[in-house]
Amino acid sequence: MKNIKLVITGIILSIFTLLSSQEYGDIIEVELLSNMTQQQAQFQLNAIFGSLAPTAEYDISVYRVEYHTVDPQGEPTIASGSIAFPQDSQTAFPLLSYQHGTEVLRDEVSSVYGFDAMNLWLSSAGYITVSADYLGMGISEMLHPYIINIPTAAAVAHLLVASKSFCDEMDDLQYNDQLFLMGYSEGGYATMSAHKYLEENYAEELPVTLSTPMAGPYDLSGITLETILSGIEYGQPYYVAYILLAYIEHYQMGEWNEFFTDYYASLLPGLFDGSHPSWQINSYLPSTPLDILRPEVLDELINDDNHIFRTLMEQNDIYDWYPESPIYLFHGLGDELVPPENSQTAYDVLLANGAEIYLQFFPSSLGGHGEVALFCIMAASGAIYDNMHFNYHGDINSDLVVDVLDIVLMVQYILGSDGFESYELWASDINSDGIIDVLDIVQIINVILYEDAE
Repeated sequence: MKNIKLVITGIILSIFTLLSSQEYGDIIEVELLSNMTQQQAQFQLNAIFGSLAPTAEYDISVYRVEYHTVDPQGEPTIASGSIAFPQDSQTAFPLLSYQHGTEVLRDEVSSVYGFDAMNLWLSSAGYITVSADYLGMGISEMLHPYIINIPTAAAVAHLLVASKSFCDEMDDLQYNDQLFLMGYSEGGYATMSAHKYLEENYAEELPVTLSTPMAGPYDLSGITLETILSGIEYGQPYYVAYILLAYIEHYQMGEWNEFFTDYYASLLPGLFDGSHPSWQINSYLPSTPLDILRPEVLDELINDDNHIFRTLMEQNDIYDWYPESPIYLFHGLGDELVPPENSQTAYDVLLANGAEIYLQFFPSSLGGHGEVALFCIMAASGAIYDNMHFNYHGDINSDLVVDVLDIVLMVQYILGSDGFESYELWASDINSDGIIDVLDIVQIINVILYEDAE
């Protein structure tokens, strides 16, 4: 028995050592989930969006990716996500990270089912589309750290690190120097969080071109908490229970029965185990969601400005910082779940901080949180489209022009005087033979002469 214990202990220590030796963003496993032709993608887009269907420009593929990231306690863990991309070896595409909205079913993520409406649309339009499941979704079995800043942002950022490695290993897939971020609802919060995290931790490796957070609860400790405490009947009470559970669990605040009534202390953890849909969870919750708390806890939360929930929510506010790249905010004025004042506060503070920031509200006549989502997403995609570009072979310095400056860089590389990154190597290999040599110089000269002749 003693020997068995020693063996088991050794295995556990080996696993821990392996995990701790990995870099965040290192890939563990990839799996092809699906391919679609341009025609198949267009058929699916027509079925999903009807008369508003965007145009599919490319054949597309989607892969599941497992990668290393960090959990809410700062320990190494494993997460999953998907990478969907257009198939065209002659073009370098932008990276676009799409952050999905609130989800409680662990398998309702693109790493499980492959193409969804968003990655189908975006990849077929010409974006390498990266979608993190988040912790607690997909392969990750912990309670999802709902609306908690750092683990949310890290899961997104580390999948982006993994996505560049993934592209580097694919013979016919190349990213350019652009990175866009987009997300709605929880995804809006995750987009703002990821933008800040990337600029603080990956400014050189993953510079953000622009981000489009939509309808996110950026002001958690102010507007969001005030709405919850107002006593109004809330359309999706599971949102509130989700936040409370996540904060108690991941900040190790205590036992469930210290905060919830006995009935809900025994019921809630099972409801949020990743196997129950939101409608089912809602059916067990009161329409005034804070009624799940013990009366004394609710009284303290209302009256104590220093209550632990208030303090932790303030730590996870995500609107008071200085972004280096532009932010486009979108929100519906009729949003009954995430008040539009969240976006107004974020706009006002970020503008005062010197940010390049834009804000567009949609009228209440377009509906509430769910109904206005498509209008926000369409507007966000338009802002990204207006700022995106593709790159082609020969454009080594990424200035969107193939000229003598690119020839100079190529000659420097051939002579061994200049190290090239992934994109520069791809752009220099004009004839796609895997070697950069005089034949590529001849090819690039022909490209320049052809363009001049036109």
